[in-house]
Amino acid sequence: MLVRSGVEPPVDPEVLVTLAQGCRREERIRFGYRDAAGNASERRVEPYGLVNVERRWYLVARDLDRADWRTFRIDRMSAPTLTGHRFVRSEEPDTAKMVLESLALTPYAWQAEVVLHTGLQEAMAEIPRTIGTLEVCAGGVLLRIGANEVDWIARYVAGLPFEAEVRHPAELRAALRALGRRLQLTHRP
Repeated sequence: MLVRSGVEPPVDPEVLVTLAQGCRREERIRFGYRDAAGNASERRVEPYGLVNVERRWYLVARDLDRADWRTFRIDRMSAPTLTGHRFVRSEEPDTAKMVLESLALTPYAWQAEVVLHTGLQEAMAEIPRTIGTLEVCAGGVLLRIGANEVDWIARYVAGLPFEAEVRHPAELRAALRALGRRLQLTHRP
């Protein structure tokens, strides 16, 4: 028996096969796509790779009409079709890295930068790559993180086992202070 938390959108295995064939054959694909806001569009892409993150499938491709790299959630695709037009790979992107960065840096309502006073390996062991990006900076490790609620970021940062210094936004500092006051009030002896 397979037990999973949450409900993931189903992905048709035939869709995965079509996309995998496009990647392997270096053949362009066209499909309908619905973004997170529900906007529909038609896409023509050069597929480079499939990535599975937390039980969701993504396609990394060069979008021909936008002349840029894109990641597409496969459950938001409709009717992917091989076009018969071949392409030559001009680059070999790190598909997993592209998907993880896309997930971590989605255009959320709130974006924050927090310096964690720890080493990169310790931060990487604690923070999933789907939560935020990490890079070494003066004083520790810079965490870039986004969410639709600043209070969520405050709770996440407060739960980390490292001392942290908020670079921005100021609202995150205020949310952390409010969280600290609330915890002090509710946990007095």
